[in-house]
Amino acid sequence: MNKSKRIIVIIFSIFAVLVIVFGYLYLSGGYQRIYGNKADVYFYDVSGLKAGSPVYIRGMEKGKVSKVEITEDGKMVRVRITLDKDVKLTEDTKFLIRSSSYLGADRVLVAITGTGPLMSKTTKFYGTNDVTDLESVFSKLNSIVTKLESGEFDNQIKSIKNDLLGRLDTLAKGFQSPMSDIAKPFDALVKTLDTLGEYLKSEGTVKKLVTSEDLYNEIRETNNSLRALLDDIKANPKKYFTVKIF
Repeated sequence: MNKSKRIIVIIFSIFAVLVIVFGYLYLSGGYQRIYGNKADVYFYDVSGLKAGSPVYIRGMEKGKVSKVEITEDGKMVRVRITLDKDVKLTEDTKFLIRSSSYLGADRVLVAITGTGPLMSKTTKFYGTNDVTDLESVFSKLNSIVTKLESGEFDNQIKSIKNDLLGRLDTLAKGFQSPMSDIAKPFDALVKTLDTLGEYLKSEGTVKKLVTSEDLYNEIRETNNSLRALLDDIKANPKKYFTVKIF
């Protein structure tokens, strides 16, 4: 190998190493460690939050999660974050883990600063896992629809199934707008599942359908989850309509 080619190989190798190093520092938040603020936030469960997950303040990405680890006593999870140098955390800052979208698996950490004194070196933050249970509920609904489409059911159940699909479509469209009254399509979906469950529970249908009892139990369990989720939406609507700002 001549001298010029050797130089090119060396330069390329150095460049590749730098890309890897700076890429890691960016994802882990290490690029902020010299200038940014650092803090530890403690959770009982982090729902998949990991190093590199973004930290949002007032809808803006202002830092990253640099490390996620179990505490020494094994009872909690310590999330270490690094923030932009212009961020000033107060002692009453609240930290919430949320999904990056309504049905997304990616997690973000939301910091809500308060009006108290600025944090000190001894300040300990305790966060709340605010991840919605939409993912698991929709997974259960998908399972029910799949069974309804694959089984041999009568016209009444087929009609209810089509109504269920229509309710799900309306619900999906409702999530496209952060100001939608999402409680109404949820309510309609619960009522449709009630109708389906009651029909499957009838004696004549159970005798005809081998899987109807198992399907009925699955529908009942899913509907209980939907009702709990609906109650939470009605009690805490802002939790479901602020995620979209990211």
